[in-house]
Amino acid sequence: MSALLSQISLREIRFKTLLLAAWRDARPGNRYVYQMMPNGDNLVALSDFIINEFKRNYGVTPKYTAPGAIDPSLFKPFTGERDIDVVGAGSLIGLKQYSVFIDIIQALKRNIPKIKAIICGNGPEMAALQIQINRLGLDGNITLTGELPHAEVLALMQRTKVFLHPSRYEGFGIVCLEALYAGAKVISFVRPMINEIPNWHIARNAADMTRMAKEVLLDADLLYYPVLPYHIADTVKIIMELYQQEAAIMPMRSAMASKERVDLK
Repeated sequence: MSALLSQISLREIRFKTLLLAAWRDARPGNRYVYQMMPNGDNLVALSDFIINEFKRNYGVTPKYTAPGAIDPSLFKPFTGERDIDVVGAGSLIGLKQYSVFIDIIQALKRNIPKIKAIICGNGPEMAALQIQINRLGLDGNITLTGELPHAEVLALMQRTKVFLHPSRYEGFGIVCLEALYAGAKVISFVRPMINEIPNWHIARNAADMTRMAKEVLLDADLLYYPVLPYHIADTVKIIMELYQQEAAIMPMRSAMASKERVDLK
């Protein structure tokens, strides 16, 4: 269900006048926004970041927020060792900036020669990323796994200390929420919510991201524990309540519209 919420868009869901806006919808050039002409009162955003982006790009501020969330029942109990230093997961496309991930691992290797990093995912940049890894002499430090079953990715997150997410644009980053619940320290460039989320650190640039990761990895006394900012059941409840409210007022809108048509005759 958490994966579903991260993929919903204006193109796919419309209930009467209530629209659910995901990360794709807030980006510039979305023709569906102009086709549907939403207003703030009928928009539900998955994060504060999407609210701000929608306002900046289309002059419309979504009124409601139904935050991205995860299902904790998807995680198996874990009591093992955190034997992976850094994990990343996502589509291997330019937007996700995994070349930056690789550069950061190279910088961290100066202080942690045996650093172990894994990137889970597939995409058009895989070959180029492998070339970069080989060129920098990191083939013994970074593994590209390709696409893995979701359960295997979650298991890797439970074994890692740092989850590095260098994407330059992210509506929320459900994968980051999963890493938090797996007990990892998350570091990203994009801040999804105005309020701080425990163990989720926001970096200004690659140098800042490197510094944050280094501090975590060199702290032998650091504790790792699950963090659950948003449960999928709570987010589903928010959405269902909004739909129910919308369904309740639709007859009144129809009656008012009919009256207006009669008055015009």
